[in-house]
Order: sequence, then structure tokens, then C-alpha cells
Amino acid sequence: MLKDGSTYKMWYTGHDTYSIYYATSSNGLEWTKYDNGIPANSDGSSTNGKIPHGITGGDVSYTWYPSVIKDGSTNKMWYSGLGGGVYNIYYATSTNGGLTWTKYDNGIPALSDGSSTNGKIPRGNAGRGDSTYALSPSVLKDGATYKMWYAGSGGGTTICVYYATSSNGLEWTKYDNTIPANSDGSSTNGKVPRGTSGRGDADGVGAPCVIKDGAAYKMWYTGVAGGTNRIFYATSPDGLIWTKLDNTIPPVSDTTNSNSRLGLGTAGKGDSKHAAHPKVVIANERWGSYQMWYSGSDGTNWRVYYAVSLPPAGTIFTFR
Repeated sequence: MLKDGSTYKMWYTGHDTYSIYYATSSNGLEWTKYDNGIPANSDGSSTNGKIPHGITGGDVSYTWYPSVIKDGSTNKMWYSGLGGGVYNIYYATSTNGGLTWTKYDNGIPALSDGSSTNGKIPRGNAGRGDSTYALSPSVLKDGATYKMWYAGSGGGTTICVYYATSSNGLEWTKYDNTIPANSDGSSTNGKVPRGTSGRGDADGVGAPCVIKDGAAYKMWYTGVAGGTNRIFYATSPDGLIWTKLDNTIPPVSDTTNSNSRLGLGTAGKGDSKHAAHPKVVIANERWGSYQMWYSGSDGTNWRVYYAVSLPPAGTIFTFR
């Protein structure tokens, strides 16, 4: 998700083929798909905003969970690829607004607990928190530094959020991919761990979306408990120390949720079984409002839905 001037741009996963597709909107409400025809496999360039499966390498089976930024005149995407039975994070660029994409290198990378090249985030070594997979990146450019938070699993219910940095978007260094202790409060080294038993993220924390709002970092993430996905929130003053606001399971609702969480909808609604994979943009910096697009499932199909966070009632604005 990217707000580019007055245009909202969304790259999303189409679950019939697990490829990445593209849509645009003038207001974030009415969307137009650009081309949802199944793309030909490619290890290089692709058109119409799509990222297809590779012919060889690390994304031959899936391309999904993209994170896109605009960096000068170039759009840069980091996405999850599945190939050879393993997930890693790969990189592509576009110089025409996100329509024609060129993969940088979709070869399966060597395992690493430290540095990696060609825009990729590989799995870690045995015993590390991302030894089974690395996927679902969220990237922002903060000054001269690219910062990525991504989901890693070391097997079983060890899914947590980890952190990496880069000076150019190509060479990445993981900050600390050791498995963190479970926590319902604060955590360090850029990681967001699972919560304790009975909390909404007790079985896993993944699919982060991080924005920088003024000096604060804000993360919405998918919490898993009992096989159900819901959306929770954490904040950080520096991108390293994260504090969860409230990881208790929110009540079922088709309207309002509290504490920046997004829970399930009622029976028969499109998000009655899962609410996951948030993408958030700042709707109005002065007013402190946000827009979210998220994946909802009724147990059969996944679709994209929308939510908005407005300033608290009674907020007084001073215009200068």
C-alpha cells in the first residue's frame, strides 16, 4: 500500500495463483484493478503492476506479502517468495510508477544470521527465530537508512517479528534473530515476540506494518491465537524498543474496536474468522487519523477490507 500524491496504490496477493496484482484509487474507497489476468512466469521484468512466479529460484511457487516504498523516482518492493519449499524475502524495482517491475535476484539465498545481499532477507541458521522462514516485510526509509521488520519462524509456534537495516536497500544486516522471550509489554532489538497464554498473539506475531508518525514508530501486526488471526498494535520511540498497547482478544464487532486493535466480525461477515495483514497510511497528519486495509476471511475466502481511525471525540484543533 502506498499513497503517491493523490493516488492510492495497492499491490495485493491474489490467492488463486499466489501472485502479486495491482489496483489504484483516488480516495481509498473505490478501487480499480489494473489487470488481474494470471501473469506469465518471469525471473526478470513483468508488466501491469504484477509480480509473477519465477521460472527458477526462490519464488517459483508464490510471490506475496509485498511492501512498497517510493524512493525518489523509483518504486522499491520487497516481497515474500516461496521456492524449493522455503520462504525468503526478495526485491524488485520499478521506474514507471509501479507498473513495470524488475526482479533484482530471485535465486534462493544462503542461510544467514547477519548480512545478505541483492535486497534479500534469507532464513537464519538452525535454532534462530527465522530458521524456518522469513516473510511479510514492512519497509520504510528513515533518513538515509532502510529499516525492515519481517515475520520469522523457527518452527512451530515461534512466529515473531524481527528487524534488519540497510544503507542502500540491497545489503541488509539482521539486528538480532534469536528467539525472544514471550511478552505482553515491551521488547528490545526491534523484535515483537509472542504474548503469554490466553492473549491474542500467544501463538504468533507476524505480517507487521510499520509507519513513522513524527518521531514515533507505530506497528500494526497480525496476532495468532488458537488458529485465529486478529490485528494488534505496538509503538516504539526508536524502532528497537517496542511496547504492545493491548494484546488481549478484542470483542467481536462489525463497527468499533478499541486500543488500535481490529478483531473479528460477526457471523456471516467477511472477516468473521480472520482479520490479518494490515496496511496502514496516515490519512491526515494534522488530525492524527489513519486508514487501514486488511485481509478478512469468512473461513472460505479471503478479501481486502477497510477501516479508519479518527481522532478521539472532543479533540480540539488549532489551525495556524
